[in-house]
Amino acid sequence: MKKCLIVLYLLLDFFCIEATTNVSLVKPCGLGTPECPYKIGTPGELLYFAEVVNDLLDSIPHNPGACAVLTNDIDLSEVCGPEIGSWTSIGYYNCYYQGTFDGRDHRIENLYLYSTDVIKSDIELGPNVFWGRGFFGIVYDGSIRNLIIGSGYLYTNKGHLGAVAGCSISGTMYNCHNFATVEGDCVYVGGVVGIEGCGGMAENKVEKCSNVGKVTNTSYEKGWGVGGVVGGYGCGVTRNCYNIGTVEGCGRAGGVVGNAPSATIINCYSFGYVKSNGAKYSKVYDCGGIAGYMSDNEDTKTTIADCYCNNPSASVESNKEFFYPKEDFKNGTVFHKLDSLYPGIWTQHIGVDSLPIFIKDNLLEQDEYIHKVKYICKGDSLEYNGKFYKETGIYNGACEDCTELYLKVRELDTTSLMVKIEEGMSYKFGDDLLTESGIYTRLTKNHFGCDSVIILDLQTKPVCKPIFIEIFETICEGDVYDFDGDLYSKKGKYEKKYINSMDCDSFVLLNLDVLPKSVTLIKDTINQGESYSNYNFSVPEQGKAGKYSFKQILLNQSGCDSIVNLELTVLKVKEDNPTTPDIEDNPSVEPETPDVEEPELEIPNIFTPYTEDGINDVFMENYTVFIYDRYGNLVCNSDNGWDGKYKGVLADPGTYVYVLTLKNGEKKKGTIKVLKLK
Repeated sequence: MKKCLIVLYLLLDFFCIEATTNVSLVKPCGLGTPECPYKIGTPGELLYFAEVVNDLLDSIPHNPGACAVLTNDIDLSEVCGPEIGSWTSIGYYNCYYQGTFDGRDHRIENLYLYSTDVIKSDIELGPNVFWGRGFFGIVYDGSIRNLIIGSGYLYTNKGHLGAVAGCSISGTMYNCHNFATVEGDCVYVGGVVGIEGCGGMAENKVEKCSNVGKVTNTSYEKGWGVGGVVGGYGCGVTRNCYNIGTVEGCGRAGGVVGNAPSATIINCYSFGYVKSNGAKYSKVYDCGGIAGYMSDNEDTKTTIADCYCNNPSASVESNKEFFYPKEDFKNGTVFHKLDSLYPGIWTQHIGVDSLPIFIKDNLLEQDEYIHKVKYICKGDSLEYNGKFYKETGIYNGACEDCTELYLKVRELDTTSLMVKIEEGMSYKFGDDLLTESGIYTRLTKNHFGCDSVIILDLQTKPVCKPIFIEIFETICEGDVYDFDGDLYSKKGKYEKKYINSMDCDSFVLLNLDVLPKSVTLIKDTINQGESYSNYNFSVPEQGKAGKYSFKQILLNQSGCDSIVNLELTVLKVKEDNPTTPDIEDNPSVEPETPDVEEPELEIPNIFTPYTEDGINDVFMENYTVFIYDRYGNLVCNSDNGWDGKYKGVLADPGTYVYVLTLKNGEKKKGTIKVLKLK
């Protein structure tokens, strides 16, 4: 009888009730060594591996450090279940698992573990006994990687429970994921690992792991922690992990880690529902989106960095600095924060992935157990151990020599080209000189020696000579000319290049001339009570003496604006002689003849503040103006004109309404167009 088996009997049903199954043990290929691991692809081969590690049969040599890789998904529905019996964890007290198990991203389906132990206290077994339940029970200096627990149910009322491993002592969990329901009435419960403890040669690590399944710890008396990824810690690092499953317990419930003294949690997130009802050794508020319980003791201090949570029920008193709204997870904000620290781990397709997910590892390129990598061209085949293979894949060699072939098929290399030549010219394509339009195909070899197809789309076009077109246009001062989308207001030459329907260059040269507008000032006088009708002005009788201004806009002979300003002085006359001006009342008035001068007041209708050349940069400087946009919003209220700015920034080009107050108090209303000239 083996030593470990004797310990089992002494522990009084420490182990789960073994499943009563008709599945036979099958020895897998391989030696179980790191260089030649067991290659497991069936339930029978997996049971054989478990017996080797657990040392349960005299006929199978004991090897707690046996290494293995999965070659297929494995369904355990005929190995364990409510009607069959419980799964027996791989590795347990005094028979820890110490090897490397690589799932190669294969899934374990229908894992069923139901364990009720009769021993009531750890004291009966000694102070350093570790209890572990899960697909693996206890991992000591071992490594579990690239494994998916796809479905199942796990329960225990003793020790520590995790879907991948109940207890990891200085072990490594990398790229492991759980979708099963994990429910315990025990000390620590975790979606991936129950507890991580110290004691081995290496540092505990849980990296790139995730949990989707529901994780529950119902123990009020024993419950020290329940976490989405890890239930509790003795020491170790959890990095690049996430939880989106429900986490609920009687104490110390955390989205990523439940009980977290001496723990280091980096670059993780939790989006699951987290709730704690309080337990004998914890409080209701020992509940957090990242960690349920944290320590600030110098010897057991909890370290959390670059973590993010959004948990609808969890208390965030101790985790509030990690809390982010739901939208930040959906729109990529959290993904970019995760990716900035560890690029190449995370990905998220916005609009498709509602949460950050892991980039899938290229296991075939990194797998250290693949000893032969061969390449062939598409359509060729390779002989290996008497068989011919022509598809990309992993192929086992002879079981005795532990070899594996990773065959990679190079696909047909296709290159597409599009070339244009002028009529009468030729294009060399391989050994051929082509002169006509068409689709041509050429088969050659690439640098790997495999077939390469080049597809040429050859197009001929007429011989082109540049076409030059010159146009002459005239505008009035203040107007703009639209030259195919570009606006010009200054005299000059402007050029545009086009490609015509024959794929030839065409150049259009614009000669733009700007005609000035004419401005005339007329000064004249009339007596009080007289009307005025000279120079096309029609001013009615004026009953009050004073100075008056009038304006009219005509077209000159060039078709541009001709602005005529009239400054009319009305003289006061004596009452005894209405036709004679009162010189005393008009001491400054002398007979005048009309003359032409520069205008004293000119209200432009175009405004160019963008040019900043000192010309027409300010609208009605030294005058009081109110400026409104087309929606009636006040843009400017100024006693010194408008500089074209709205809230400190140049206003958008367009038409604006002005209300102008003249020096005599008269108000004028009109429109001013803001232009942005090139």
